[in-house]
Amino acid sequence: MQIDDEHVEAICTSPMILETVDDKVYALSNGAHETLETVGQVEDVVGKFI
Repeated sequence: MQIDDEHVEAICTSPMILETVDDKVYALSNGAHETLETVGQVEDVVGKFI
C-alpha cells in the first residue's frame, strides 16, 4: 500500500487529529501520574507497618 506525501501531510496538519492525539497523550500522562501517586501512597502505608 502506497501513501502519497500530500495525503500524509493532510493527516499531520489536521487540527482534529492533532487534538485527538493530544487528548490521548494527556490521558496517558495523567493516568501514569495517578498511578505513581497511588504507588507512593501504598509505599507510605507499607512503611508505617514496617
